[in-house]
Amino acid sequence: MGGIAIESVSKVFSGSGGTTAVFERFSLLLEEAKITTLLGPSSCGKTTLLNLIARLEPPSAGSIKLAMERSARVGYAMQQAPLLPWRTLAENAMLGTEIVGGARETKRREIDEYF
Repeated sequence: MGGIAIESVSKVFSGSGGTTAVFERFSLLLEEAKITTLLGPSSCGKTTLLNLIARLEPPSAGSIKLAMERSARVGYAMQQAPLLPWRTLAENAMLGTEIVGGARETKRREIDEYF
């Protein structure tokens, strides 16, 4: 298998207003080295699917298999970047490095060079 295999995935959110099923037994194969676009109306589950693939949250049922090393991470960029308004653009760009504990000064020089 190459790419990402989404197999019979279900995702249910529970809250004070009850439960909402976003996916029920959803399956999809995203082929390696291919570009895939997710299209759909607001609140149909596009971001939820990306969060599941990136392992930011677990599926309620089913599995998502990545054809890559276990230590590899999946990330994605949203169409509209959610910036923290109290930080400068450079500080927002540094946020990932701060979270994972990277070399701050090296990253800062790289950011300054790009900006």
